[in-house]
Amino acid sequence: MRRTLSMCILAVLAAFVVFLACPPKTEVVKIGYQKTEVYQHFFAAVGQGYFKSEGLQVEPVEFASANQMAEALIAGRIDATGTSAFPVLFSVEQNSPSQFKLYLVSVLTGENFPDYVIVKKGSKLASLADLKGKKLGTYPGSTLLTYAKQILKRFMDPEKDVQIVQLKPEVQLQALETGQVDAVFALEPIPSLGVTRGVAQVLEEAPLAKYVMDPMPGNASAFSARFAKERPRVAERVKRAMYRGADFVSAAENAAESKRMIEKWTAMDPGVIDKLRPPKYWKLDEIDKAAVQKLADLLLAGGALDKAVSTAGVYYTGK
Repeated sequence: MRRTLSMCILAVLAAFVVFLACPPKTEVVKIGYQKTEVYQHFFAAVGQGYFKSEGLQVEPVEFASANQMAEALIAGRIDATGTSAFPVLFSVEQNSPSQFKLYLVSVLTGENFPDYVIVKKGSKLASLADLKGKKLGTYPGSTLLTYAKQILKRFMDPEKDVQIVQLKPEVQLQALETGQVDAVFALEPIPSLGVTRGVAQVLEEAPLAKYVMDPMPGNASAFSARFAKERPRVAERVKRAMYRGADFVSAAENAAESKRMIEKWTAMDPGVIDKLRPPKYWKLDEIDKAAVQKLADLLLAGGALDKAVSTAGVYYTGK
């Protein structure tokens, strides 16, 4: 009897050892991305083998716009986004609540920022106050318009004292060079491209952090709510890999390799890539939830959202 019991125990132990030795089942996960540097933590998670080490086979799905990616997330055509702009996520939440769960936030600060106000090379404008009576270009849509007005409020009445012209990114530098506008509130890579080409100079850097919010939530990596609920263990593995990717690109000693990955995944000018700073991220336990709610309220007040959005339920809980 004792011999039989001992053999059974040994068999159980052997099976347990074999179980531990086996790698996790390979799971296929579809993750959306765009060819821009804000996805560099995702690029690192792929390029450094972090997904593979978690037993994940990731299928990168490219999108032309953040809105298309959000639609695919809600429809279940992708499981997660490499990252998504907060205004897009808030828009999803106001129209189709509880469709996503975010777990990693990229942060804009006075040291880590993509935003500038640029002017034509040789311009006599010396400060944002000098924009009074001038034309300021910015992106189409209500989000950047809201941000621009918040910045200008520190210096003038943006409704009366300045003309804001909405321009697609591909024509912003041309409009600046030809005098259609006196300045442009722009996001990378436009400012660096303008400076590199010798057609623009910086009037103000990091205006969002200086005049709107610091730190300021920029983008967030998110799961579809269905994916997080139906495949929770896989979601945890994705999260771990993305956290490692974020840690990699945030480290200054990895800057050269991070820039090589950006060059591989995007069509950005190498000279522009070289000027990029290491990004900053908040993981779940670091997210300033009050700042996220403040941003939603700001966008509502500026007309970028149609109704109030409560952000309390948008976070991934691991359940």
